[in-house]
Amino acid sequence: MSKTTKLSATAIFLICLLSFFTNKALACSCITPPFREMYDASTLVFEGTVIDIETPKDEYSLEPVNVMFHVPRVWKGKSENTITIYTEKHFIACGYPFRDKPGNTYLVYAYELEGQLNTNTCSRTRLRSHALENLFRLNVRNNLLGVSAIIASILLIGTILVLFLRRRHGQDSINRLL
Repeated sequence: MSKTTKLSATAIFLICLLSFFTNKALACSCITPPFREMYDASTLVFEGTVIDIETPKDEYSLEPVNVMFHVPRVWKGKSENTITIYTEKHFIACGYPFRDKPGNTYLVYAYELEGQLNTNTCSRTRLRSHALENLFRLNVRNNLLGVSAIIASILLIGTILVLFLRRRHGQDSINRLL
């Protein structure tokens, strides 16, 4: 085998090897953000059961997958009975793989893009059964906000009552009350 043939064979081998690795570089690559960061960045956070999935028929279509949900619970954003979320068709474009049949329940973190609600694999969207930590954090967050609102209301009512009594009856009536 001549030196030129060996160089040509080596060059062809390297080109094939590089093209193999280049395809892998096109795949979706992301790190799921921490809970608080994803919650704050989301337009809508909800629990929903898939009602319908509309996937473009054309394999090479750039049209998104439309996923319609029945929504029993919303933690952030506008609450509606049904919500349609869009995601890229292909996983390599970071589309969330809603490939299953209707009936599964998800925790969905959605963001608004060009007037549509979207999600992707880089969000914290998960099957409900795989999102227990997130569900716990969402419930604690909402319950703490509720408790904080109750405490703030009690303090506000107490302050108003003290000011009212002080104005009406003077400091002595407040001292007797306490």
